[in-house]
Amino acid sequence: MADDAFTASPSYAAGQQLRALHTLQSHPSAAVRERAVAKLQRWQAVLDGMTSGTLSIGDRAPVADTPVWATLEVAHGGFATGRLLAESPLDEAETALLATLPPDAPGTTPRGKLNHHALSGPGQATILARVLDGRYRVEVPEEGALAVVAWLMHRGTVDRALGVVEAIAPFFERLRFTPRETDIALSAGLSVFREPVGAVRDALERHGGSKRVAVMNETLRVWNPLTDRAVSLLLETVDGEPPGLATDAAGQLLRGPKGQPVVTGGAPLVHIDDGWRARARAFVDDLNEATRRHRRAKGPRAERSTLAVLSAAIRRALGDKTATPKADVRAVLAGAVARRGAPGSDIHTILREEQAAIAARPSNKELAELLANRLKAYRPEGGLPSLEEVSGPAREDELPQAPGLQLPASLLEKLGRCLEAPIEELMALGVVPSAEVLAELLPQITAQTVSAGVDDPALRRLFVSIYGAFRRRRTLLLLNLQSQVRIDELPWVAALSTFRRPNLSGDARARQTLEQVSALAFTGFPQTILPNPLISEMATLSEAAGLKLPLVEELAADIFMGAFTPKFERAAVVASTLLAGRLYARYYDLPAASVYPPPETPREKRWGKATAESFAALCQERAKPAEGVKARGFSVAANGVVLEQAQILHTHNLAVLFQALGLGKTLADRLVPMAKDCFLWILRRNAQPAVDWKVELQLIKNCAYAWRQMVFFLSLAEPDEVSAFLAWARETFTRHAAEARVARLEPALLGLEAIHGGARFDAAGKTPGGGRRLLGWTLGPHWLKGS
Repeated sequence: MADDAFTASPSYAAGQQLRALHTLQSHPSAAVRERAVAKLQRWQAVLDGMTSGTLSIGDRAPVADTPVWATLEVAHGGFATGRLLAESPLDEAETALLATLPPDAPGTTPRGKLNHHALSGPGQATILARVLDGRYRVEVPEEGALAVVAWLMHRGTVDRALGVVEAIAPFFERLRFTPRETDIALSAGLSVFREPVGAVRDALERHGGSKRVAVMNETLRVWNPLTDRAVSLLLETVDGEPPGLATDAAGQLLRGPKGQPVVTGGAPLVHIDDGWRARARAFVDDLNEATRRHRRAKGPRAERSTLAVLSAAIRRALGDKTATPKADVRAVLAGAVARRGAPGSDIHTILREEQAAIAARPSNKELAELLANRLKAYRPEGGLPSLEEVSGPAREDELPQAPGLQLPASLLEKLGRCLEAPIEELMALGVVPSAEVLAELLPQITAQTVSAGVDDPALRRLFVSIYGAFRRRRTLLLLNLQSQVRIDELPWVAALSTFRRPNLSGDARARQTLEQVSALAFTGFPQTILPNPLISEMATLSEAAGLKLPLVEELAADIFMGAFTPKFERAAVVASTLLAGRLYARYYDLPAASVYPPPETPREKRWGKATAESFAALCQERAKPAEGVKARGFSVAANGVVLEQAQILHTHNLAVLFQALGLGKTLADRLVPMAKDCFLWILRRNAQPAVDWKVELQLIKNCAYAWRQMVFFLSLAEPDEVSAFLAWARETFTRHAAEARVARLEPALLGLEAIHGGARFDAAGKTPGGGRRLLGWTLGPHWLKGS
């Protein structure tokens, strides 16, 4: 490691462990506490590994004696725990296979015996058959390794197959290198789904429904009928007229000296015979059983409830001297009759019939189970081909008490998570609510696109499976300009390189996909900067299309080390060229492209990587604090200011994608609507109260990002369109400015109006008339905060 290399501190892991411990000790949900235990164990593994030296957090190979291709368990923040995800227990099929192997089969562990068997003639034949017909799945990339070996052997490329085996052999006794068996072949279509059917079905089966509705239904179905029985039993024992509440001529309750209602009628528990005692004991038995079985509503556990008081009186009448009513039995009985009528009366019967009808309605839990049963007809690993097939009204055989009942929208929305359809359709249905979710779906399409150069259908399907599993790997925390592991660093993927040939149709398809995804991201979520997982997929498509665009990731302020790779500078050159003289360049004082050194300029290196020192110096210069604000040494805020200036200079991929793909023309009629979406998003977010200072700072940063995106979109629109937008923005802002947290944005709008009118910001980011440049990071107090 170089002398100036940075290393990760264990303080973050210790802090996360304390948070998990606090959750374990204080959270009311058992499920949440169970997850907290798992988090505690993961963070303890991180701390143990960092202390012992077996984990080098911040390195691309953080686990000692483990190659970069091994899939690691990664905790929040990119911290590897040391556990390998392919080191999984045997599944049912593997256990059955192991039982058929001879005791002296090669291998020292059950996993090793299975891996060695997979290399035997019968084992290879079995795997190859599944590779050819597609009846398998790959959950972690390692599970595709011996499937690749089987295909290579089938094609006669023995040397490449042996190379793969040699690379993975040291881990034969620990890791699974064989695919999982399924009965249904993998789909090869371009449609995508957010979650497999099995995951949505499991979630529906766990659906607990509304707690309030469950309490209400239990009260209506269980405790109300028992209350009525208690009232009836006690009314049988009254001496004289049933108890009631006295009223005046106007129907108002009469009250005694202490404010208590005046009770009329006779006293209960006067006339008791053996028949009554038998009915009362049956009631007590039923009440005890209901109390044992039903725990949602308080029922008799609420000491002063009608049921608790009356049942205590009945128990005492049966000889239970420990049963003591917590209120006057005669008054409670009178109140029950006054409110609902005596059991059997017309008013009481009508009320209970209405309540029974409500209680008979199927609960959301029951309807969720109905949907889960319908999903059992579809393979759990795949998507749902159509919502209409399972979203229809309840049939009589499913809900005899409510045939034809329409299923609630809240449950039907859950079905959308497993709907298999083109991304555009899923976005239109609201199944893709954010750019982050779009990034989760994109590997399903990218895999199909980058595998277009594979001629063999079986190999193409296998590559798609491995690619999808690889993209599900969680990214590592990396320091010292290291890069994430690439898929071609997997030995079994590298062995396929000669079978993956670039072709013109594949290039065009990749470019078309990149253009489509970019347009979807910008039109669907214009206020959001592209998340890193989405950028990673776009970079893969860019390379497949032969473009090799300088797409840059969002860098974390807490681990930024002051250096940028040359692609950041290349992206800034594109931005300065595209935006020269436009609103964005004037608003953010963008430099001319000529300030950057030519591409062939020799680069300084840090940690063995080429760096863009001039770009870093420019960012540092632009990030200098305003006059009167004290400069800081290393701090997250100081890093954040520098990184924001870098994003301003390279536009965080906006300029690169719009210039390379011609999106300015493709989205010409969407530029102003996208800008409006950004502006409305900013107003809505600022109208919401901030929970704490951390939420407030994140809000300011996100609003500045959205504002920057808005200014970029306007920069590519026609000047008259920008003028019309600003008039609309002023009118819209005025309608919402009564909210103080929205009104504080007035300087930002004034600043944008002034720059469009030809003014310039001064060194402090201000314009005459009170305008201010909106940025997210600052070394001093932010002008938005506390306004």
